[in-house]
Amino acid sequence: MSLILNTRVNTIDGMSVDTAYGRVAATDSFKGDAIQASLDWYVDEAAFLAGRNAIYLEAEPTQSFFPYNRDVESKDILDLAHDQFVTVYAANGLSVTKVLN
Repeated sequence: MSLILNTRVNTIDGMSVDTAYGRVAATDSFKGDAIQASLDWYVDEAAFLAGRNAIYLEAEPTQSFFPYNRDVESKDILDLAHDQFVTVYAANGLSVTKVLN
């Protein structure tokens, strides 16, 4: 599972990218009532697979902490974390697509 950024943005180094490949990590809290997620962006999937360094975008939230109810919501916290980032980026006017691989 990954994210694809479909909006032209600048990196913090001043370069522009038309698209980026994102990888998400997620953990739930000890109580199981919140999820903490982090996101790393790469130039593309090949860069990620080759072990290249992540790129840092000006438009990024790369951390998210949000409430979670395991009894009501999906038990797949990684899927929920991807959805959370899609929602957060959309609220900032950026198009991000979740890709199921």
